[in-house]
Amino acid sequence: MAAKVIDGVGISNYVLQMLNCESLSRYTEKFKEIGNIDPYNIPRHAWKDITTLLGGDLPDLRHSDIYQYLINFKSAYNHKELRAYRSLEAYKYFIAGWVSELLISDIKQGNGSTLCIVTAKVRHSQSLNEEALRPWFAMEKEGPIIAAHCSCVAGLGEACSHVAATMFAVESGANWTKKESCTSQPCGWVLPSCSSFKSAPLAKIDFTSPATKYKNFDKQELHPSSCATPRTKKQLVSMEARQKFLETLKNSGIKSASLSLIPGCNEDFIPEGSFLPKPLSTLFSKDHTSLTRTDILQVAWQVYNTTCISQQQVDLIEKSSRKQTKSRIWWQQRAGRVTASMLKKVLHTSPTNPAPSLIRAVCYPQDVMFKTPATRWGCEHEKDAVKAYI
Repeated sequence: MAAKVIDGVGISNYVLQMLNCESLSRYTEKFKEIGNIDPYNIPRHAWKDITTLLGGDLPDLRHSDIYQYLINFKSAYNHKELRAYRSLEAYKYFIAGWVSELLISDIKQGNGSTLCIVTAKVRHSQSLNEEALRPWFAMEKEGPIIAAHCSCVAGLGEACSHVAATMFAVESGANWTKKESCTSQPCGWVLPSCSSFKSAPLAKIDFTSPATKYKNFDKQELHPSSCATPRTKKQLVSMEARQKFLETLKNSGIKSASLSLIPGCNEDFIPEGSFLPKPLSTLFSKDHTSLTRTDILQVAWQVYNTTCISQQQVDLIEKSSRKQTKSRIWWQQRAGRVTASMLKKVLHTSPTNPAPSLIRAVCYPQDVMFKTPATRWGCEHEKDAVKAYI
């Protein structure tokens, strides 16, 4: 990035383009504190891959230093402690492999001390396919964290989760490489980063929580993998044993939701309504409205001769419509049929010119239902009458 000068300090174009006046002022103060250096302006050859360094070359960053910065470090905006408690959980980003390209640049100070600037690529927490963020933080080689920044919006507050994740990555490496057994393996502490996110079957997805992964990661530090007890391979259940278990579960009388997805065991989960014959109202077609009476009768005879209702369906209709007017199926199956209460009216009407009210009563019985205060009272107290009779 090309640099511009403000008060004698080189600032990258990123800072000038992305930050407002207040943030720009704070950013200027921030890298004045680290020796008039903008980490976004440090050339690539001045960075070293932190995973190739041994313990002595890494900054001595400890968990207490991270806590001290995230919680007790005073913000430049309101001069109060940052108190970024949520950022303390940013180790989840590191454990999940969201931190990659961890780089460090050592800068000698005038007083003889060494300033370490660390940067990395960290993926967004909500937009995984967007370009990775570029957080950085600066600290003394064996001292506290001096300043931090991130290219995300929250990073202007200097204590976002992306900055914290980068700190946890360095802290983990510093602890790991202190062990004598790991000095010959400088990048053994690094978790593989996630370069892309692809869909996968559930069986191949690791649902281990970040907290558990972090505990396991610490256990690996205390107990080398060479001493770990290998896992025993679990024996797969045979198909016969599986089928026997499913049959036992089916015959238990309890409807298990898992059986609804297994062919041969899901008959009890099929709704009874799916076995009912289609209501006669579904026979309506706009194409029939232009037919003559003779043609309509021919179509009716064809439907009558091809329609077949099994005894099982008859029994199911009777069972499903016992509540009569309170049953939706009772109204659906009644439409279009000449019931006993309508038979006399049908026989006394003219076949060539039937009464419109009779047609509505047969085809749309729910719309012409007879209602009076007396019948309404009778329907509401029908249960009381049955109870009194019994």
